[in-house]
This record gives sequence, C-alpha cells and structure tokens, in this order.
Amino acid sequence: MKAILDYQDVMDIVEEGYPSLLEGAMKAQKAIHKENKKRDYKAMCLLHPCVDTPHFEKIAGVTTSKEAWDILEKGNVGANQLKKVKLETMRRQYELMQMEDT
Repeated sequence: MKAILDYQDVMDIVEEGYPSLLEGAMKAQKAIHKENKKRDYKAMCLLHPCVDTPHFEKIAGVTTSKEAWDILEKGNVGANQLKKVKLETMRRQYELMQMEDT
C-alpha cells in the first residue's frame, strides 16, 4: 500500500495529516487547504479497496486518511511475529507427522 500511496503522491498526507483551516484564513491558505483535502480524499479512495473486509470495517467510519492509516498500523503491529510463530508450529507438526509409523 505504501508504494501505491507514494506513487499517487499522497503518502505525506497519510502519515502526517494536514492542518485544519483557521477562521479568517486568506485565500491562498484556503486554496492550499482545499488541495490537501482533495489529496486526503484521494488517499482514502486508495486505502479502501486495498484492505480486506475486517480491516475495512475498522476504517469505514474515520474521516481522514491519517486516522485510517493509524488504525491499520495499530492492527498490524505483531503480524510478522505472529506469522513466524505459526510457521514454526506448522513446521513442527510436519516433522512430527514424518516420524509416525503410519
């Protein structure tokens, strides 16, 4: 997903977010805010189809891509370690199957 977001030039918005518009902002600031908001919506449109149903349900209600990204990062913190443990378990089960006479 990072590659897609980098290619679409929205990764900085996803990781850092964008500042909210202050009252009495100048025309240039409003234009920049509008552009950042477009990039945020673009990032959300890219994130939604890239995740499976359980992850989508977690991020469906958020309003910014940064919030969605933070939820996805928190949900996948121990994923690599979990995969290693499952792999070792399966490897051990395979070795035990080979040792049996049947």
